[in-house]
Amino acid sequence: MNSADQYGSRFIQQKLETATTEEKNMVFEEIIPHALSLMTDVFGNYVIQKVIYTQNSFPVYNTIGESVACLLLSCTILCTI
Repeated sequence: MNSADQYGSRFIQQKLETATTEEKNMVFEEIIPHALSLMTDVFGNYVIQKVIYTQNSFPVYNTIGESVACLLLSCTILCTI
């Protein structure tokens, strides 16, 4: 399933709403290497937003550093405007 297509994007977003913290972290680990390309994708950007907003412990800081986390968050905000 591809987060950069409409069906895959919606599927992942829906699953993140009910996922456990462990499942959310697994999705985060899989998606973050592709974050830059997903942020500019018409459907992938919604997955990035959902991943960031559903993280309970916000592991973005631990995984990729504060500056990149701010970039991701800024981009998701800009993508929704």
